[in-house]
This record gives sequence, C-alpha cells and structure tokens, in this order.
Amino acid sequence: ITADTAAASLAALRPLTNALVIHAPNDAPVFVDGAQVGRGPLVTVIAEDRTYRVEVQTDSGRLERSVSFPAQREVRLR
Repeated sequence: ITADTAAASLAALRPLTNALVIHAPNDAPVFVDGAQVGRGPLVTVIAEDRTYRVEVQTDSGRLERSVSFPAQREVRLR
C-alpha cells in the first residue's frame, strides 16, 4: 500500500487506541507532565484516562496545554 493509504488508515484507528497524539513544530522538544517524550512534528504517547500537561519548547518560548484524555486524543501546539 502507499504511504498515504497507510497514514489514513492509522489516523482512522486513533480513536480505538489509548494513544495521545501531539503535533508540534519540527524538531521541537515535547514534554508530558514535565518529562521529555520526543520531538516534533508528531509524538504519540500511551495515555490513561486523566488530565496531562503537554508542553513544547520553541525558539520563541514554551507552549503549554492541559489535555483531558480520552475526551481529547489529539493536541496541536504550534
């Protein structure tokens, strides 16, 4: 299958998983509850039903959001 087909299929499965998907600027460090979990542009974290503090460090500063999982399964910090 093509990469586009695979990506679309995976996106459709997100609501069925326990994954929190974080979109961030390219190569920006991504933190969840103070611990670095990866770098942008896309980070996926296994999540439990609770509220998380998601942060991204950019050249212009720190972006932060509170995310209630599973009501919010995706967050964009840009």
